[in-house]
Amino acid sequence: MNAVKLVLLSLFIVILFCTVRPVHSAFYCPVERFSGKCFARDEAGDYEKWCYQYASTSMNFDLMQPKLILVAKSVEDVKRAIVYARQQRVNIAVRTGGHQFTGASSTDRDNIQLDLSEAFKDASAGDFAVSRSPKHGVTVRVGISFTVTEFYAMMDAEGLYVPAGQCSNVHLGGHVQTGGYGIAIRAFGLLADHVLAFDIITADGQTLHVARDSADEKMRDLYYAVLGGSPGNFGVLTHITLKAYRNEDYPHSRGFRATFTYAKESVQRILDLMSKMSELERDYDLLVSVLSANTSGAIPPTIAVFAQWSNTGGPNQIADAAVDKWFQCIEAAFGASQRLPDPRAFNWSVPVPLSKLVMAWVYQPIREYVMPYEKRLYLSEWTAAELQRRNWSAWTTGQLDDFIVATTAGQQQVTGVEMVAQLQNIGGPNSTFYRNSLHKSPIDGRDLTSISWRNTTIWAALDGFFNASMNPDAQQFVLSWHKQTDLGALGTAGHVSDLPPEKARRLVFNSFGDRNMGNVWKQYYAKSQYNRLVGIKRTFDPAPTVFTPNNFCVGMPPGKPELPPNNARLPATIFPITSELMCTSGAGAVDAYMTQWMQQEQHTGPRRNTTN
Repeated sequence: MNAVKLVLLSLFIVILFCTVRPVHSAFYCPVERFSGKCFARDEAGDYEKWCYQYASTSMNFDLMQPKLILVAKSVEDVKRAIVYARQQRVNIAVRTGGHQFTGASSTDRDNIQLDLSEAFKDASAGDFAVSRSPKHGVTVRVGISFTVTEFYAMMDAEGLYVPAGQCSNVHLGGHVQTGGYGIAIRAFGLLADHVLAFDIITADGQTLHVARDSADEKMRDLYYAVLGGSPGNFGVLTHITLKAYRNEDYPHSRGFRATFTYAKESVQRILDLMSKMSELERDYDLLVSVLSANTSGAIPPTIAVFAQWSNTGGPNQIADAAVDKWFQCIEAAFGASQRLPDPRAFNWSVPVPLSKLVMAWVYQPIREYVMPYEKRLYLSEWTAAELQRRNWSAWTTGQLDDFIVATTAGQQQVTGVEMVAQLQNIGGPNSTFYRNSLHKSPIDGRDLTSISWRNTTIWAALDGFFNASMNPDAQQFVLSWHKQTDLGALGTAGHVSDLPPEKARRLVFNSFGDRNMGNVWKQYYAKSQYNRLVGIKRTFDPAPTVFTPNNFCVGMPPGKPELPPNNARLPATIFPITSELMCTSGAGAVDAYMTQWMQQEQHTGPRRNTTN
């Protein structure tokens, strides 16, 4: 009889274990009733793949090693993760696409990475819903787990448009919380400017519907903080409700996309044109990219141009001779270059719906190069006249040319480096980006969002990539080039801003350098702005915090700088993936590459910052 009881008890234990053990993971997930995937740092499985961030190549690897990765499937999963974090007294880093350039969408120590890339992207379940009414116009409720590419396709099918960014694999969650910068900023502003309301789960586990025009001061504060404050610091965003535009209301919109061979003269002429745009009406938007394309050899150095005239005046506003002349001047700027075949290129002479234009601007590869990088972002608030007086276009052209000449000219060629530069005019008195800063809450007269530096006219993002496995001096070359650019761009005799490097303005969507917010907050926010954000943080995430997973968070005290390592290196046995492969392979190749690389990192030990 005892033997029978023992057998029955053993069977019961086996059945119970098999019932509660998740089938998707090689270990028991410690979060009670969590239905999504679960990966632990010290267990076998796909941890490396889900750990990957855009910054994995470039920031300190051990700062992006969460103890637990939870891939949520629902609101309930998010709440379970929050309960567990509070029980364990650990913090949560929220990741949708992992595109944060300094790794702030990840975490380390005993903390949790909550991955939302699969959670809120089922259109049939209400994660994409369009509402049309004579009173409120067109609104769209959308889950934050969609990529911008997926979002654009759904909007296009409805004949609708909302402005947002170019990067194909950026997800809506992080994108909207950092502004949502795209091509048509002067015409329509940012993605964040179109948020009417959002749903968010806060540190106490509540699901809140937060409206821009809420009568509740705390809700208005939370709206302000989420749209522009450190992303993921105030709760877990799940859905946003957006004001949308109908294609049919802007029937004459048009654009121009083309790729040209690099020529210094062409760069200076197009930047001359860009510098004079601030006084134009808001319909005109222009972005220029310069790529060195040195390492792969697949293509020569190139210049890509993206120009849009948005017809913001509607059906009665005609694309007249002035519009034609603007596009003609853009084309004429490239007289010294050769236009390259580009299946996605199109000309400006024919109207193109807004929803088609925003899809045409998308940069399809998951990232520019699978290489370590050093980034810079330069913001200028100068008028067109001051930009010309400071010789902005000629000086900027010279800096870009220095990099390209050093990597392509003769026997002194510098190998193992790449450059990607993006330059854009986003401002001026008629710019919607600027004018939206004048829109205040009708209830208390305060700012609606915490988007910074709305008086910016020109921005330039200069990214230097390097492969130290190919060339041990590659990283030093990039750092030296950035140092020279800093010296010429900034300061009393600067060509971009009068502010010195330690005070130069930055934007959270393109962060770089020290990511300890306690040291650098004055570069990201004005004092009154930051103080308000810190107060809101204390209200919605009081100690012990849940959403303070790293030092790139509002309210952090000053401390030791968190800088990229000075020995960022990828193993030569795996590297490189060429730009040609990146353009044709998509996310799968990046996942496979990074998984292999990270597995090797685990065997050789993490890269640590050796600069301090």
